[in-house]
Amino acid sequence: MAETWEHLAGLVWPRLVAAAKAKQKLYYKQVGDEVIHRHHRAVRYALGPIQDFCLAMRLPPLTAIVVNKGSLLPGDGFIAHDIDDIETAFDEVFGYGWENVPNPYARFKPDDSEKGFAIELTRNPDAARDIYQQVGVRGVVQRIFRRALMLAYGEQCAFCGLQFHAALEAAHIKPWGHSDRQQRLDPTNGLLLCSTHHRLFDDHSLTIAPDRTIHYFATAENWDYSDADRMISQLHGVAFRLPEARSLWPSTKRIAERAEIFGLQELTA
Repeated sequence: MAETWEHLAGLVWPRLVAAAKAKQKLYYKQVGDEVIHRHHRAVRYALGPIQDFCLAMRLPPLTAIVVNKGSLLPGDGFIAHDIDDIETAFDEVFGYGWENVPNPYARFKPDDSEKGFAIELTRNPDAARDIYQQVGVRGVVQRIFRRALMLAYGEQCAFCGLQFHAALEAAHIKPWGHSDRQQRLDPTNGLLLCSTHHRLFDDHSLTIAPDRTIHYFATAENWDYSDADRMISQLHGVAFRLPEARSLWPSTKRIAERAEIFGLQELTA
């Protein structure tokens, strides 16, 4: 059975943490030979999920301490810190309390992957609780949630259709802090939004109603609207994009619960 990179990342993580605690660097060949039992050129792919996790969680770049033997620098796949200032990255990694950070991929079985979990969620949203229970780490749960919404919404913002992947984010309808494990990972409790519309959704300038329309709430009277501001306000009353699969449409129950949490009950009247 082929092992996924996430599973291999779960094997690499404790070795990196031990090296960071000892203020030591590791060579790609060491990690390849001793940890994942693969050619050193494959190590970058096992480091990839760890690098992404650290970036998403704003942690020091743990994978920086895996270096080429000749240059003592990370390889081409390393993007988490400026190579010209790599000593700062080393210092940050060596000085961090990694014992307080759980291994994000410790529970991934050999054939488990973020992509596989996301696909499973789009096929069966009810699997959310079991997947959350298995994964367990918030940062990885959020990455799987975003992947599922990317699939559900065809990689487009539900409000404006923007398709630039770097700007697309996973928004919870019923917020994370008010949701149970099922709801935190259930794609029917989510919207794929561009970063601008996500921010406005979070501060309630934009929200949604059970009839699946967008509602705009002015933040101040006598606002001097720019053209871009008017584009936002003109979303009021517009039906937002829905996933092709009806089973992935936003839950009207979650929409009503969001309205109650934030005192927007007029939307459900």
